[in-house]
Amino acid sequence: MKWDKVVDVLVVGLGAAGGCAAIEAHDNGAEVLVIEADKVPGGNTRLSGGTLRVFLDDKKVYDYYRAVFDDTVKDELIHKFVDVSMSSHDWFREKCECDFRVAGKVPFPPAPNAVWDFLPGADGLGGRSQFVPKDGGDPDMNGGYYLIRSLMHGVNKRNIEIMYETRGLELITNSKKEVIGMKASTPGGTLNIRAKKGICLTCGGFNRNKEMQINYLSQELMAQGTLCSVGDGLTMTAKLGAKMWHMTGVSCGVSYKVKDHEQPIAIGMHAPNYMYVDQKGKRFLNESGLDVHAMAFDFTACEAEKMAYPRMPAWMIFDENVRAAGPIIGHCPGIIQEDPTWEGWSKDNQREIEKGWIKKAYTIADLGEQLGYAPGVLEKAVADYNQAALTGYDPEFKRDCYKMGPITKLPFYAIQLWPALLNTQGGPMHDEYGRVLDTDEKPIERLFAAGELGSIVNKFYPGGTNITEAIAMGRVIGEFTAKLDDVEE
Repeated sequence: MKWDKVVDVLVVGLGAAGGCAAIEAHDNGAEVLVIEADKVPGGNTRLSGGTLRVFLDDKKVYDYYRAVFDDTVKDELIHKFVDVSMSSHDWFREKCECDFRVAGKVPFPPAPNAVWDFLPGADGLGGRSQFVPKDGGDPDMNGGYYLIRSLMHGVNKRNIEIMYETRGLELITNSKKEVIGMKASTPGGTLNIRAKKGICLTCGGFNRNKEMQINYLSQELMAQGTLCSVGDGLTMTAKLGAKMWHMTGVSCGVSYKVKDHEQPIAIGMHAPNYMYVDQKGKRFLNESGLDVHAMAFDFTACEAEKMAYPRMPAWMIFDENVRAAGPIIGHCPGIIQEDPTWEGWSKDNQREIEKGWIKKAYTIADLGEQLGYAPGVLEKAVADYNQAALTGYDPEFKRDCYKMGPITKLPFYAIQLWPALLNTQGGPMHDEYGRVLDTDEKPIERLFAAGELGSIVNKFYPGGTNITEAIAMGRVIGEFTAKLDDVEE
């Protein structure tokens, strides 16, 4: 075969996992090439909260993740993830010359330090760190922007070659079924890239692939993440007989879908005077108890007898307290922030009211009529909610009285809500060294994966874990691959 490029290590995808893999491979003596499907680095990482978990006690953290993860994740892999993560802050300080600060949060919906704090070892989890790049950056951006800015400082100072708008098409193997290269598409045509030591797949999930969503998640959902997460890694590894795992796992927030933009906008409130209601006008969850990454559980609930999804869309009902407290969007609104027609969200929410994105009324009855509810339906829902908020007792949903404010201050408002994917978790299974495994759980030689492409997370996702895992396992596969002997063609 004629090779257009020959390198030691090929990294496919330049998010948190890919950047860390590239730096580690380079620092262990390998010639590295990174290819990235997008025009810019970052993947879903740059659109995320971008926080790195702080682990206080490795034994307790192991116990916590052992309780969270399914039995499909072997103990050795959890130990590797935890052990490597314990040094990730120092790794970034050394390799990328950045620093950290305590991550800030939009109060609602919640993103607690320890989701499911009743699990063993939960007190071993500390807070979350936000990256502070050496060369600064736009102070109004989301945390993932700072992470990628920090990471790219480390990549660029090593002069690691990057090819943008280049995506993997097919893995190339030798007669021993060892991976020796990749066919990739570029704006100038197709390239055959030889990887003498191995290939690190860090090209994300399938949150933008409609067919995969329907097949693996049973429905199509909107997505806040990068447009390039179309499942390339799944397609390429499946052809080599990789075993897939965690295909139904997602990180899913809740977003607004407005008439003037195609992409959804992630929510975030600064006051507790709000509630969610479904299409029947009924409240359906503890609004301040459900972690922001776990919205799919409640918002995608199906009425099977009617083949209907009564919470897609739902409505958020709120009052003047919420409107006046600040913009009702999250600190990482999603890919919408890169839309050139996006003006940003106004600080007082007035522009969005004027555009009709947010409905406004001076009585709950009038608001209910605007939303299409029968007379009395929304009034009852709000009255029941207010009774719970004012008495400090929420018998149906057990919302914390300190995180529950009555909806009483005029005017009243409503905006439509939809579940929206932050990322998917499924992909090829890998071991503690990041080696992709076949259906017999044997390594496909010279092929590695990290990040969202076959994450160790499945059904239950503790916030901040994807970033922390991507960094740790990216480091692992970069070092491991660089130290291999060259593979024969």
